[in-house]
Parts: sequence; C-alpha cells; structure tokens
Amino acid sequence: MACICREIYESALRLIGEPSSTDVSADYEERAPYIMAIFCCEAKALDALYREGHSYEAQTDFNEICLGLDENFPLSARFYPIAVHYMAAMLVIDEDTELSDKFFEKYCTSMMSVRTEIPMIREQIVQQYE
Repeated sequence: MACICREIYESALRLIGEPSSTDVSADYEERAPYIMAIFCCEAKALDALYREGHSYEAQTDFNEICLGLDENFPLSARFYPIAVHYMAAMLVIDEDTELSDKFFEKYCTSMMSVRTEIPMIREQIVQQYE
C-alpha cells in the first residue's frame, strides 16, 4: 500500500508536538517538500539495494529537488518511519537542536539497520593481479 508524503509529514509534526493548524506549521509545510526530496535522495541507493535484495519492483523516478506532500512516497515502505524521523529532525533543527539531534540519531540508527536487512549477493572475484 502506497503512502503519500503528507502522511510522513503529519507523523513528523506529531512527533515534535506541533499541531498542523498553527502559524509555525505553515513554515514547516513550505519546507517539508524540500526536506522530503533530500531524504529520498539520501536513501535512494540504499532503497535500490533493499528492493533488489528482497525482489521488490524497481524504484520509481521522483523529483530530487522538491517532492510534493500529495505525491506518493517513492521509496520502499521500510523507509516510512525513517523518513518521519528525518523530517522531524530537519523541521526543528533551528529551534531545538537537542530534539533535532535525538530524531537524527534515530534516523541514522534506522538507516544502519536497513543495511543489515539486505541479503548478501554473491559475485565473482575479480582477478586484478594477472
């Protein structure tokens, strides 16, 4: 089931304790599409490996500059919660660095966890000293 980017954004707002109807959230909503695109670009290569390792369909193309909140999230479902932590960290980075660091650490830990979930791929050993 596909998730739209707005669901990730709204989950991030709940994490930082910000109702979606405040003046502050208007600034957040303006920045969110750019943050979403940055996250997707950062996770793009890992998502491709994850998809290949789990025999999922190929990744779809997405706008790497600005990813609208009403667009489908282009990465695997495994990346939804990671995107929420990244979004939360980036939304409050200027106002609350301690909270931002907490969410960014969760993002980093989750990305490392995804790496461990990718099955090993056997490849030929290349003879470089012939």
